[in-house]
Amino acid sequence: MKAIILDRDGIINKCMPPHQYVTKLSEIEYLEENIVLFSKIRKDIPIFIVTNQAGIAKKKFKNQDFYLLHKILKKKLQIDDIYFNDVKYCLHHPKAIIKEYKKNCKCRKPGNKMLLDLIKEWDINLKKSFMIGDRTHDKLCAKKTKVKFYFAKPNFNNQI
Repeated sequence: MKAIILDRDGIINKCMPPHQYVTKLSEIEYLEENIVLFSKIRKDIPIFIVTNQAGIAKKKFKNQDFYLLHKILKKKLQIDDIYFNDVKYCLHHPKAIIKEYKKNCKCRKPGNKMLLDLIKEWDINLKKSFMIGDRTHDKLCAKKTKVKFYFAKPNFNNQI
């Protein structure tokens, strides 16, 4: 199957201080033009999210906060008929405060385990798929996986 793989922060929502780590719904500033586009795309192409969430490892928020945020985000986006087929996230970081999450892992971008897991679980055809992100580690992750990559541009609608 063909698919679009997205980073979350910087693509679905703004990611800038003071909300470097989005921990609650009140901190989300949606990139509305992208949301509109996702509702159009979703009818034809499955959409997946891969996101680093080091804030968990750094005790900025908890796992359950992440799950609650995504549950609320999912409900909000369903109003616009937007559904993500799957969300993969990495909570590890080499400078983590929580000991069990302090490591260099293969899932944390630029590692590509999150993508490899999606490809295996969803039978994604890499030649027909692409990834969009806003940072160099997103690009490196895509390159390791051999999937096309695009940096999100201000005119995201034309880019897609």
